[in-house]
Amino acid sequence: MRLQRMQNGPIMIPHFSFGQPVTLAQLRQEIEAWLKGAIQDDDLPLRVEQLMAAVREAEGSLRQEMESRQQTPELEVLFSGAVEAYQEMEGCLEAISTGVRAGDQELVAEELVRLNEAGDSLRERTEGVENWLNDSQARCPQCGFGSKDAGSLCPHCQLELLYPDLSPDPQSGREFLTLGADYIGLYKTYLAVLEGQSSLSDLRSPLERLQGVVVESSSLLRSQPEVHEACAQILAGIGQMAAAFASHEASDLNQGWFRIFCAAGELQQLLRPLLQGSSVESGSPGSDSFELSE
Repeated sequence: MRLQRMQNGPIMIPHFSFGQPVTLAQLRQEIEAWLKGAIQDDDLPLRVEQLMAAVREAEGSLRQEMESRQQTPELEVLFSGAVEAYQEMEGCLEAISTGVRAGDQELVAEELVRLNEAGDSLRERTEGVENWLNDSQARCPQCGFGSKDAGSLCPHCQLELLYPDLSPDPQSGREFLTLGADYIGLYKTYLAVLEGQSSLSDLRSPLERLQGVVVESSSLLRSQPEVHEACAQILAGIGQMAAAFASHEASDLNQGWFRIFCAAGELQQLLRPLLQGSSVESGSPGSDSFELSE
């Protein structure tokens, strides 16, 4: 469970062979128009089936999330309700596809009512999750246990609690860099903390290791002001991530890593011409390299 705001946009087909992606609201309008005889669209059953496939995929992803980790009773009720709503929607869409192909307006009209009810049910569950995220409690990244006392441990998972990041950076995960082993170690531990696989305190060692590498690099290259500034930005990012030990804010971890990642990319560009002809790799300070996304 990532402690950040869920992206609860409309259900949408990501890719298909023609036209634009179909949302539930758009498809509902098309079905209503078909019932009124306003359109005769041979492709309507196909669009219904494509949305049904998206609903099935969303249900599968949610089931996988539920099975992969323990949830609090409150969150389990919300997730289970969402799964039921997805199942109801899938059944309605299948019946609507059959009805449209057969020209059975009565069946389609009945199933459209059920589809609207299932959509309302799903919306209630997703709003419930939003409210759950926004209730100002620190949460266990593994099971979602909440407490007003951010300094306490989850009684179920024995993990340190974090306040969810309600405004994650939309650019996260869209860039790639080749970074040194100390960056990789920090990145993997950072992800493990957000996923509830490691505790917050496990970040101390990788943060300290990277800090030592960057301080040494900055000292060796202090005659290069731009390099020195890039190192300073990396250290600032390390400091922001370390601030989470006191704040328990997942946003400090996310924003701190983003600062490290961006500054490491800048440092990489600055070091490349300095290291041309040298036996030292220009990925970033550190011994190994690895393709890594922010």
